[in-house]
Amino acid sequence: MTPDRRLVTICAGGYPRAAPESSTQHELADQARLYSEDTEIDLKKGVLLILLFSVVAFGQTFSSLRGTITDSAGRNIPGIRLIALGSSGIRYETTSDAEGAYVFDRLEPGLYTVRVDASDFKPFSREEVNVGTNGERSVLPSISRI
Repeated sequence: MTPDRRLVTICAGGYPRAAPESSTQHELADQARLYSEDTEIDLKKGVLLILLFSVVAFGQTFSSLRGTITDSAGRNIPGIRLIALGSSGIRYETTSDAEGAYVFDRLEPGLYTVRVDASDFKPFSREEVNVGTNGERSVLPSISRI
């Protein structure tokens, strides 16, 4: 028994199919070349989309806002709750550590209002704190007891 020697082409889905009996090797080569060019274009589009999304994701820039909470005598105050309100409506909260230091990490660039929320102290608020890109900004609140 002799093996079937019909020519095989690749259809658009990538599955082999038998070539028509009238197909010549030249016609099949043209079909294969066109399929190869289409695949190359699709591959280029895919790589371009991946690069575009990578640049957009990598282009996200964040900054931080940090400082130390002190009282009117200059002593550091631990355990004070701080709130940063962004002009876009986003809200961040943090608490000062044992040395009175606080950090708001990964803030989006923009204007913020920083408020201190402490029951035994007078309210503190600083408006229009400009947090830039890829940087660090300090706000050093000094609060007084009530």
